[in-house]
Parts: sequence; C-alpha cells; structure tokens
Amino acid sequence: MVILHVVLLLGTIMLAARWGGIGVGFAGGIGLAISVFIFGVPAGSPPVERDAYYSVNDCGAVGHAAGRWNGLSRHPDRKVITSSSWLP
Repeated sequence: MVILHVVLLLGTIMLAARWGGIGVGFAGGIGLAISVFIFGVPAGSPPVERDAYYSVNDCGAVGHAAGRWNGLSRHPDRKVITSSSWLP
C-alpha cells in the first residue's frame, strides 16, 4: 500500500510539473481525490487559519503587482497624514 501511495505521489508531481501554472493545483486535487476515494485515506480538516493568512498575502501581492501600493511603500507616514481628513 505504501508503494502505491509513493507511485501516486510521484505521478501527480510529474503531472503537475508537466502542466505547470494552475495545473499544479489541479494535479494536487486529482491526487487527493484518488487518495480519499480510491485508497480510503481520511481527508484532514481544512486549515482555515492558514487560508486566511494566504488570502491576505495574495491581496497584498495583487495590489503591489498592479502598482497600487507603490506610493504607500515609499512614504507611508506622509500618505496617511496628507490623505486622511479625519485626523485631528
């Protein structure tokens, strides 16, 4: 049984390397589905805390890639003070 799991793992890694991009996640999903539904391995609980951290990190990366945060990264103290009319 261990050898079958190793073959499945290596097969999905090779498939993911061949597909690249979004195919990496798709190949991981295929490997997980085969492990759970065919081999009967119990799926673990979803890591909610880690997913929340990744979503915040991804939002920051998208904002930076779009060029929206370039001004904030240069002088954050000046941007907050000059653009906030609600400060006393």
